[in-house]
This record gives sequence, C-alpha cells and structure tokens, in this order.
Amino acid sequence: MIRIVDSFPLELMKKSHDFVNDTFKFALFEEVAALDGDTTAYSTTGEVTAAGYTAGGVTLTAATGYPKLEAINGINHACMRWDTSVAWTLTETISDFRYGLIYNDTSTGNLACVVLDFTCGFAVASGPLTIQFPLANRPIINIRPGQGNA
Repeated sequence: MIRIVDSFPLELMKKSHDFVNDTFKFALFEEVAALDGDTTAYSTTGEVTAAGYTAGGVTLTAATGYPKLEAINGINHACMRWDTSVAWTLTETISDFRYGLIYNDTSTGNLACVVLDFTCGFAVASGPLTIQFPLANRPIINIRPGQGNA
C-alpha cells in the first residue's frame, strides 16, 4: 500500500518541498516502526540495520520530465515519479523489514512524504535487494483538487 502522509498537503502549501531542487530519499524500516499516515519525518527509530544498507536510505532520482501535470481520467493531477527501483547490496541478512519511507532530506526535519507498507515483515538474505516501485505507469505522488491521497 502506498500512502501519502497526512502532513504532506499542508507542507506543500507552506512550500516545504521543492521537487525540482530538493533531495528525496527512500529508507527501509522494520515492522516495529509502524509507519502510517501519521508519520511526519524520517527518524532512525526502527530503521533497518545491516551491513550493506546505508542508514538514511538511498537518494531517489526523478524520472525524466517530472514533476509535471498529468491528465488521469480527464482530471489534471500534479504528479511525481522517481526511477522505477532502488537497490542495496547487503553483506548480511535483514531479518524483518516492512516499510519504506520517501522523505525530503533537504527540508528542515527530514519531512516524510510517502509511506510504502509491504503489509508484512520480510527477511532478506545477504546479496542484492531491489525495491521495484509498483505501477510504472502511475505516479507515486498524485495530487488532484479535493483528494489528498493517491
């Protein structure tokens, strides 16, 4: 499940996020972190720790031409997409990760944008770990008038 955090629309109005110039990251969290719509910022609490995983996550690269307006079902949406995957090369096992967090590493307080809930904890053996963003034909952040979540 992909969820835009509840604080995100207000932060947009306050100009807390600049999707052209700010650095956005994707970090992994264990099941105990219990990230949800109330998550407001990146924190190391509950973040995955394993050799080969970088604390704070990896920097996301904006997909070509984003952010931009897209017409979806005849309605204009402000949309953001990043490259379709992020990856780490682990040298030890991650025993229990459940969440991903997209957050603004440039903003004061590392403001949260999107929580990805993989619905259950996963164990991952050493080696490559790749998270493929779902639905390459659909933006990760999708805001339209009257709707706060994608």
